[in-house]
Amino acid sequence: MNSLYRLLLRLRPALIASFLKRMLCIRRRVVETPTGRFYIDPASNFGYALLSEKAYEPELAHAVKTLLREGDVFLDLGANEGYFSVLAAAHVGKSGIVLSVEPQSRLQPVIFRNLSENKASQVRVFQCAVSDSNGFAELSLPPDMNTGHGALFQKTRYRNPTEIVPQYTLSNFLGLLNIPRLTLMKIDIEGFEYEAILGSRDVFERGWITHIALELHPSLLKRRGKNEQDILDFLTDCGYERDGNFVNLVLSRKV
Repeated sequence: MNSLYRLLLRLRPALIASFLKRMLCIRRRVVETPTGRFYIDPASNFGYALLSEKAYEPELAHAVKTLLREGDVFLDLGANEGYFSVLAAAHVGKSGIVLSVEPQSRLQPVIFRNLSENKASQVRVFQCAVSDSNGFAELSLPPDMNTGHGALFQKTRYRNPTEIVPQYTLSNFLGLLNIPRLTLMKIDIEGFEYEAILGSRDVFERGWITHIALELHPSLLKRRGKNEQDILDFLTDCGYERDGNFVNLVLSRKV
């Protein structure tokens, strides 16, 4: 079956692969990994990685495990199916807090199932987007071969389904929750890292967040007339510098 899943993942456009998956009655199932139990779609990028490698983005996982301690607060911005929220919950313990932010309504049952499978009761789930304004936003939903590619703009040549979701600035979101400080923020929001960070400058100028695991999307930013260097220059001015202990882009605030 793994060869079939691999073939479907390579098929383009992804809409055809998604249709074939439904015709073949490929359904989610729970898999055991060293990180925990996850309710995966085996014919998806995330699910296939867990099925075949028993891990997902190991470099980022290493950063989460290394930087978080008992009682810390972690923000999973762009949680997808909740993998890093589950991982973080195991490290912050019952006295810590995990804020899991994912705007796609279709992923909410999956996130809650994954939290339940791992008894991660300290995770708070929020179905909303984070950008540079408060209100509502139109979210583009990619085929379910890669649910992690949901975005606040249309990335494909063909039209994807959309849904309207609540939207907050990062500053407003954290303020409403009365969170005084974050140990680590993982941010992977498909090009809108520009608006999320530069739209809440006060959060970073005040050092509200100690560490940032930042996923940049240069090609998506360029399509929208944005430059990833603006983000990095701003964070440098706020006292953040690249943490050389990690392969992926982790920025830590200088004390």
